Amino acid sequence: EDFVEEMFADAVHPDWFIPSYLDLDEDLNDALQKGKQGLMVYVGLKRCSYCQAFMENTLAKPDIANRVQRLFDSVGLDIFSNDEMLDPTGNSYTVASFVTAKKANYSPTMIFYGKEGRQLLKIVGYYPPEKFRLVLDYLEGEHYEHERLYTYITRHKSDKGQARAELQKDELFPNTTFTLDRTSEPANRPLVVLFEQPDCVACDRFHQRVLTDKPIRRLLKRFDAVQLDATDATTAVVTPGGSRTAPRDWYARLGLSYSPAMVFYDEAGNEITRLDSETKRWRVEGTLQLILEKSYTRDTQVQRWRRDKAVEFYQMQQPES
Repeated sequence: EDFVEEMFADAVHPDWFIPSYLDLDEDLNDALQKGKQGLMVYVGLKRCSYCQAFMENTLAKPDIANRVQRLFDSVGLDIFSNDEMLDPTGNSYTVASFVTAKKANYSPTMIFYGKEGRQLLKIVGYYPPEKFRLVLDYLEGEHYEHERLYTYITRHKSDKGQARAELQKDELFPNTTFTLDRTSEPANRPLVVLFEQPDCVACDRFHQRVLTDKPIRRLLKRFDAVQLDATDATTAVVTPGGSRTAPRDWYARLGLSYSPAMVFYDEAGNEITRLDSETKRWRVEGTLQLILEKSYTRDTQVQRWRRDKAVEFYQMQQPES
């Protein structure tokens, strides 16, 4: 299922989310005492089209709602909140600092916790119903004990063979050699690495709906940009950190689980942020702008950056007293 990306859209938590006093350690223990697998911590905000789509397209499906409730208690956190909280291992944070610490750079983010506060899985961004069902299969079967989510999804994906047999080329990604090392000598521009797969419907959709956008193309031309096949086990790549690998192994080592996925690095080869879910034009454009402005040195949470930009713009429009 697709959804329309809008700048402002209301997302309402399901009524089966449990009320919480932000003691997630206690919330997790309550869930375990009920015989559940653990706690799902949902990180979002009210005005968010991705959150709205996840609530209305995914969590509203009766089979998904029933299954989440059977496996987990669920609590919601707001990325803008400065309320005091305890995480599932009893550490103190404000909600905002917890969001930063957990690199919940986009909403929605779902973090699943099990016994003793162990983080079982974190997924960032909008997951449509068919992929979120696979996430629940992965969790319920405890497949996290022996394989990454990406490997599990790849083995069970239903859209294989419905898209093109090779990656869709674009002049934005001209590189055919992949020596991306930035440790010996810093680069002059940030880097974006686009991981795709040949048999990927979402990748073709990304090219058609996002990479055709003129403002995004202008912004991407200010990056070093490479396109890699996440299934390629033979091409030699030198990562921004200087290690040698193949695209498939690098994708797995990064812990990515979606195609397409975009991973962004600064001039010195440090990862800034990543887009690892169904992503539309508005979110990509905001991410590119945040990186080019180097606003990530203060905060990598894109929605908070947008709010700060709006406040800054409003203040600039006010007459001097």
